[in-house]
Amino acid sequence: MSIKNLSLLLLLCSTVSFGQLEASKWYFGNGAGLDFSEGCPMPFDGSVINTIESSGAICSSFGALLFYSDGLTVYTADNEVMENGTGLLGELSSTNGTLIIPEPGSLTRYYIFTADAVQHYQSSAQGNGINYSVVDMNAAGGNGAVVEKNINILNQGSEKLTAVRNANGYWVLTQYEDSFYAYPVTAAGVGTPVITTIGPNISDFRNIRGAIKFSPDGSKVAICHSYFEPALAGELYLYDFNMSTGVLSNEQLLGDDVVYYGASFSPNSQVLYASGKVPIVGGQDTGNSRVFQYNLQVADIPGSRIQLADYLSSPFINLAGLLQLSIDGKLYHSFGGATLSVITLPNRLGVDCNFEFRAVGLGNNTSSLGLPITNEDNYRNIIEYENLCSGDETLFSLNTQDAITSVVWDFGDPDSGVSNQSVQLAPSHIFSGVGTYTVTAQVTYLSGLVEVYSVLVKNVLAPIIIPAFLYQCDVDGNLDGISQFNLYDALDVLFIEDGTLVGGVNLQFYETEIDALLDQNQIINPESYTNLNNGQTVYASVQSSLDCRRATEIILSVDLGQPFEDIELLICPSVEGENSSVVQVENIIDALQDIYPDVLIRLYESIEFAGLQTNEIQGSILFDFSQPTSLYYRLGEPDDCIGVGLASITLGEPLDLENQELVICFTEEGTVLEGPEGFMEYEWSTGETTKDLLITEAGVYTLDVTLFAGCSGSLYYEVVAGLELQVEVEVEDFLQSNTIIVDAYLAEGTIYYSIDGGATFGTSNVFEDLSPGIYNIAVRDEVGCNYITREVEVRGAPKFFTPNSDGYNDTWHVINAQNYPGLTVEVFDRFGKQMTSLTSNSPGWDGTHNGRKLATNTYWYKITYEERTTYGFFTLITRGDL
Repeated sequence: MSIKNLSLLLLLCSTVSFGQLEASKWYFGNGAGLDFSEGCPMPFDGSVINTIESSGAICSSFGALLFYSDGLTVYTADNEVMENGTGLLGELSSTNGTLIIPEPGSLTRYYIFTADAVQHYQSSAQGNGINYSVVDMNAAGGNGAVVEKNINILNQGSEKLTAVRNANGYWVLTQYEDSFYAYPVTAAGVGTPVITTIGPNISDFRNIRGAIKFSPDGSKVAICHSYFEPALAGELYLYDFNMSTGVLSNEQLLGDDVVYYGASFSPNSQVLYASGKVPIVGGQDTGNSRVFQYNLQVADIPGSRIQLADYLSSPFINLAGLLQLSIDGKLYHSFGGATLSVITLPNRLGVDCNFEFRAVGLGNNTSSLGLPITNEDNYRNIIEYENLCSGDETLFSLNTQDAITSVVWDFGDPDSGVSNQSVQLAPSHIFSGVGTYTVTAQVTYLSGLVEVYSVLVKNVLAPIIIPAFLYQCDVDGNLDGISQFNLYDALDVLFIEDGTLVGGVNLQFYETEIDALLDQNQIINPESYTNLNNGQTVYASVQSSLDCRRATEIILSVDLGQPFEDIELLICPSVEGENSSVVQVENIIDALQDIYPDVLIRLYESIEFAGLQTNEIQGSILFDFSQPTSLYYRLGEPDDCIGVGLASITLGEPLDLENQELVICFTEEGTVLEGPEGFMEYEWSTGETTKDLLITEAGVYTLDVTLFAGCSGSLYYEVVAGLELQVEVEVEDFLQSNTIIVDAYLAEGTIYYSIDGGATFGTSNVFEDLSPGIYNIAVRDEVGCNYITREVEVRGAPKFFTPNSDGYNDTWHVINAQNYPGLTVEVFDRFGKQMTSLTSNSPGWDGTHNGRKLATNTYWYKITYEERTTYGFFTLITRGDL
């Protein structure tokens, strides 16, 4: 087995804050998306967003995406522009440009807050300020629509927005110049802001960049000021926040030595992280990007700062990228490119927080500087754990500085019986099986406060620790026991559990056991590793998740046997072109199987590929007639090597096989499918090996045929039973121009119609301009399984009459009226005046009214017969008009 890409993001499957799935999907950057709903940041394609910084998304409580936005446009879950969703007053390049929160008290309405941006001031010298719009998901047929747009709440503002849930709804916080504006958002709407004048006065619009962030418990606020004028610089401040009053206090300057940009707290609100770039060359440019950590539980918070990362970033951007918590309890850092960095244990201090550089892939998409922001309360948590290997003890603890008097744990694992609960402060639990479990801790603090925390814990299957043996052919012509190995082939041996390959593992290789344990001196070319000696042992370090790791040894053995002799094969192509042909690999293997029966055979383009067991040829091959063609074959299972040889291919004539689609009228005796003539072997999908096959029901039947070894093919017979035809006939008569409509239904196929008893057929079911008389209707399907006849009568009325007493057409009446008992006929002039009334037994109308002969004119009639009424007209023609 060859593994070309083992995604690092699979290491990060861990925990998801229970019940906070409204923040489970991220849309950001250049079409980038991450889905956290299963506990792992899984990348996805399809997002139409293309933004530098500003983005936001909101999901239902079950994790289904509702909509997302870049601050200018709102997009539905189907990646379409939402109704009335354009023209928001945000900006793609605004630090915290888009903030989406639910409307308190509603299950369908949501607020989109948009922040100001430097670009607004640059283009018009006037900012757009802070605005909000409202989305109602009940609108537009459930796709949602923006029902209120660009409601201004602050005339001018900064690029800073953050929110946190409180007892009545939310606090939405922004900052402008020397003041903070805390807006209460309740079921009554967006209220008047609580204004706290505190901190530096940021009067130059070019310095309004930088993040603002609530702590998840709402007790703290961190703010970054990214200064571009008069020189590149920055400041990071920390404030206390009163969740009851909305007032900020206790200002602390934490740093002013870098261009601070991103900030985010740990889930337990006790640790702060910040990102920034180092100003250089007199403050006219910046150097490396850095990530810092602050311990908020010590007296000297600025002095607690440690540096977690220092790395090169784009020299064209003077900002370091945002930091953002996710519902998996991890902290992500965006700085451009196809990956994000991550702090996997942000509640922990120092290097124990585990900063991983470029650890999470974004698939086919890239990030820029921004990440989505939302209600920070979504990320509040103090539960930590270690070891998620199935069958091992998982250790749980609570990371908080507050004194705890008691805790009640529920591991969400009822199959574990009494072990499902614990009252220990730091318990352990062995989960009953692989899966995702909701772990809950009800914590009682010394203060009397009771809090409930929950996480989704993903217990994973541990890699099986057994020694692996890789066998290789010595194919380089020098029989010294040295060859090349694809170490990833060990996956087929190491990770088979009940016959199933365990997916999502991260595998690394080392030449010594010490290197594997210390994760050092990793083998950098595992797909083409040259062994040091025959029988060498290398070591594999295996992780199926962040907290599930195993190590084992792989023994490399080289077979010194001689290569096989060259073989010439005559092979039939499946498709032949003018200068090339397509050959099925199975035909080549069939020919080799006659020479080497009962052994696994695989094909490769080169002897190196055959030795490494990489790039195996499968499916079909395109052969060029202008060049000699040869392939290398390898005999033996993946963990064995019987030998490698060369096969030269000569092409014969391609098989001429044509699939059949048949509609059959089945009888009790069944019907026979006829196979093509002239083949050596036949095998039907039913197991019969005869040329022809008797069938009694519809279905798809496959026939494999063999002309000679290495020249075989398949064709299928798709057999459909003839379907029942249903027919109804409708006659529109008593008219001068009569019509027959044949309504026929057949589940599939063409229907043919006739009104002359089957003498002629057509595909139209409407027959018009018919004279009165008897018609023989015939209806059939295209295969002849159905043939239905009907005899219908078309009744009529004369188009004119000539009451001149010459014995011809002297009166007007329905043709053969006496045959229709109960018939009534009323005749009217063109003004609607009744001229006469007739029954089936009446003589015809003689063209008089009140004893007076009428002149040439057109008259209307109304025929009532068998609950049907028909209207028409005819002409009375007098002698002088003949």
